[in-house]
Amino acid sequence: MNSPLRAYILVTVQVGKEFEVLNHVKTNLPSDNVKEADVVYGEYDIIIRVEAESLEHLHNLVLKVRSNPYVRHTVTLVSAKRTS
Repeated sequence: MNSPLRAYILVTVQVGKEFEVLNHVKTNLPSDNVKEADVVYGEYDIIIRVEAESLEHLHNLVLKVRSNPYVRHTVTLVSAKRTS
């Protein structure tokens, strides 16, 4: 991977299913793509920091997150990288 895309996937889930969805993310998404995943409090329930080879690869990761029946909504933020 030359210069991977970095993105944050914000996830809203069914009430009470936060840790079940978090476990799904950690077991069903490749660990080399998921850099961090945590349950959070506020408007979103889970935040996932990922790296992907391309937008298409990122799209596939998001689809895997959305495949969980308890996921209600996702927002994906692609990080802008600065060149020094």
